[in-house]
Amino acid sequence: MLSKLEPAGLKGLAIAPNSYNAVFVTKDKQVKSMYDLKDMKVRGVGGLTAVRDAFVGASPVSLPQMDVRTAFDQGLINVQAAAADGVIAEKWYEAAKYAFNTHDVAATRTLFINLKTWNGLPADIQTAITTQVVPDWLAWNWQYVPGFEADILSQIGKKMTLSNQTEQERATLRDAMWTNEQPFWSKIDPDLLKFAQSLRTSK
Repeated sequence: MLSKLEPAGLKGLAIAPNSYNAVFVTKDKQVKSMYDLKDMKVRGVGGLTAVRDAFVGASPVSLPQMDVRTAFDQGLINVQAAAADGVIAEKWYEAAKYAFNTHDVAATRTLFINLKTWNGLPADIQTAITTQVVPDWLAWNWQYVPGFEADILSQIGKKMTLSNQTEQERATLRDAMWTNEQPFWSKIDPDLLKFAQSLRTSK
């Protein structure tokens, strides 16, 4: 997948998790299952989340990011999804009472460099980056992020009523939604479909 960056003049080096937990916040109704989102008004951002919203019966509302908090306060939407650290950073606990953690990877970070710059580097420097820097960076991400997220969820749990999606529901939805997801991946790039499939079959 990283090679897809090259036509844009970028050399992709690695992809790592940035946030493991997508959290839905609500103020009037406690959500304990994705299916509890049925008929609830959630900010629609399109993409794969639109597949999810449609599958569980949520009602997406299109809003620019700057209007989300006001819309939530006024009841134009009654669910907001955010990365776990965003719940704390944006002080959603001041507007919402409940938090529902899906344990999904909410965001990733990509390590890349300008392709011309990369091609201009000596071979030994390229080798050092790919065999030492990149593995160390990936290892740091996989070690740091879980601990950071655990601390963030602990903070959320102290400020809000926190519930967690069950592993059984995650597995069930993962399989049930796959048929709906395939057209989404294929429309963007057939290779993305293969990549998504590989993630489904990996641990």
